Amino acid sequence: MSTFVANANGPIDWNCNGVNNEASAATDINRDGARTVLTSYNDWPNLVFNGGAIGELGLASSLPEQTAAQDEVTPTIDSQITKPLKVTLASPGITQMLPGGGGNLTFTITNGGTQNDTYSLTANSTVTWGNLGSVPGSVSLNAGASTQITILVTVPLGTSAGTTGDFTIKAVSLTSSSIQDTGDALVTVVSGTPRLTASIAAQSTTGTTMTLNVQIANLGPGPGVNATITGFSTRTLVGSGSVAVTVPSVPYGVGNLAVGGSAVVPLTLTVPGSVSRFSLVQNGTVQDSGGTAYSYSTSEVIKSNKEHKR
Repeated sequence: MSTFVANANGPIDWNCNGVNNEASAATDINRDGARTVLTSYNDWPNLVFNGGAIGELGLASSLPEQTAAQDEVTPTIDSQITKPLKVTLASPGITQMLPGGGGNLTFTITNGGTQNDTYSLTANSTVTWGNLGSVPGSVSLNAGASTQITILVTVPLGTSAGTTGDFTIKAVSLTSSSIQDTGDALVTVVSGTPRLTASIAAQSTTGTTMTLNVQIANLGPGPGVNATITGFSTRTLVGSGSVAVTVPSVPYGVGNLAVGGSAVVPLTLTVPGSVSRFSLVQNGTVQDSGGTAYSYSTSEVIKSNKEHKR
């Protein structure tokens, strides 16, 4: 038994008795020998879509499993939007420094908005090498204006190569705390070989006793650690006889020498009256900041008082 209706959205004569507006009807419409309450089927969670087959039966369509996310506002578009409040803080990035050396880290704060604003500033560092006290607590900038803030960094002598220090400055708008930016600078410690030279800083003679102040300087590019004089030697250039260094005894510790630094070593020599000119050589060892030892030799040519009087 079956019945057809022209309008699928209209009433249905479920028991085929010619009446389609009964309040209730009982019939075995699927012929399974049982009568149960007919309920509607929840189609939505059971629908399986096949791309273009929706609306066009059998049409196959291959869809991507995942589509690339697209920002509604890209950084380029954002940079072109005029904002009443905006702050940017540019940092020097990565800077290399030697142990015993240092330099300045310069941060640039810019008011990129259309309104004048004041910003609170907070400086932090993971090391104690920088003068964070040079950073003011706040700065006021007109619209479009910039200012620079410098942190002086001095890397302690003996700091191992590869050590890093992080320096940050954070700027927060006092008009709106959501307007903020942070500049981050990284200092990386690198090693360099010390280069020692010597010169005569002072000289005097009494009889055959000569006193000298020999200035040992480090020209870098790396700091000198535990510089030591291990021996002296002399050679007569004009005249006859031998010159002897009596003070100091060796080994003699000169100490640590930063790049551009120096130390004075006082010497006492016995110089025969027959010697007018002689050379003085200092031999020693020095380490770089990483602990690698180097040998060095410095020399000077010295005139006695006798040659000066000629």
